[in-house]
Amino acid sequence: MDSILFSADPKTVNVDDAIKHLRDHKQLYWSVGFSIVKRRFHFPLSGFIHIKGYEVDYKAVVEDVIPFSREHFENRLLAASVKPDSFRQAWDNDPRERLRPWKSVLVMTDIIPVSISTSRFKLRNGRLIRVPPQKYARVIPPDDARDSADSGHSNVSVIHMVCNRNDTHGRPLHVRNETATHFISGFWPINKEHLRQGVIFALHRSKNEMSFLQGTIEGVEEVKGKRVELAIRKTSNALPWVGKVARGRAYEHGGAAATIAHNEIFVPPDVSPDALRQSVMKFCKLREGQEEFRKSLLAAYEGRCAVTGCTIELLLEAAHILPYKEHGKLAHHVQNGLLLRADIHVLFDRQLITFHPLDGDVRVEVSNILTGSAYEYLNGQKLYLPSLPAHRPSNAALNQRTKNMPKL
Repeated sequence: MDSILFSADPKTVNVDDAIKHLRDHKQLYWSVGFSIVKRRFHFPLSGFIHIKGYEVDYKAVVEDVIPFSREHFENRLLAASVKPDSFRQAWDNDPRERLRPWKSVLVMTDIIPVSISTSRFKLRNGRLIRVPPQKYARVIPPDDARDSADSGHSNVSVIHMVCNRNDTHGRPLHVRNETATHFISGFWPINKEHLRQGVIFALHRSKNEMSFLQGTIEGVEEVKGKRVELAIRKTSNALPWVGKVARGRAYEHGGAAATIAHNEIFVPPDVSPDALRQSVMKFCKLREGQEEFRKSLLAAYEGRCAVTGCTIELLLEAAHILPYKEHGKLAHHVQNGLLLRADIHVLFDRQLITFHPLDGDVRVEVSNILTGSAYEYLNGQKLYLPSLPAHRPSNAALNQRTKNMPKL
């Protein structure tokens, strides 16, 4: 996860008020007097806030960076949802506040108190930070400042590699122990921060060809110094060479969105528990209207998995809360859907993860069956929800599904 360190003036910012605001609201707009080049970052990112001295006092989850606008304070409806009362009062009563050269806005969804010496942070070139930045700096935080979402890993979701050499038997040089479902690939000089369970790994004959062998990483073993060997579970869909190229390989991060047409309120119909259980436990089939349903969810969730934040459009699927089989086209309502990464969709269909509305948010509950797995850290996490309330999942549908489905 990308990280920045920036300073805040204690005379103008009351962080405790900001924390209280986020208890009752989904977002906080934090205005800063400097410009941030958004395209250099992948979101969400960690924002470490320095107030005074040589300590970092707070850590924030920054979901986006947007240009500053007076509307953030003066549009009553918007201001009430993104600014604490004390911030708005300062804007209304202190003329100097309105004359500040605000340039960017950090869209935050969480702020927690921390206590970390600024000297423990490194710049991207590896040098230690000696003096807190006047504006902001892109940093590498100490390991103990990273949460479970960081886990020391980047947000790379797909790794593409060129594999154009064969061994004496005509088999790809970097592939061994290939079966119908798995293969092992090595020895690759890949930074370990990009490697974790669930990342897709694709081998290409060249950058101009589709992958000839691909799958999801199940295990990583370090061999011969910095080189690694990977245990891969095969997948069938060949992938194009796309993403950010680095030293002969490519890393994927991006996604896209589409338009939304649903505005009416979704009212979940009655359904018997047995019928719901039988239909949800099967894999999805392509149905009439499914593609439009997916486009609606891609737009509503801005091309991001509601659970993991993954933005690789190829990996994102439209999941029904209440099943299509029982309700037909009615089930294709945007409020009856969630945009999920493919593996999360499978866990949701099998009731290994469930979603529960709570205090205006929706939280993840992970089955005990997944204890010790790569998915355990998701337990209790808040979903990334659409910015428009009309496009968020129906609480009634979520509760009905939880009530009727067996808990594993």
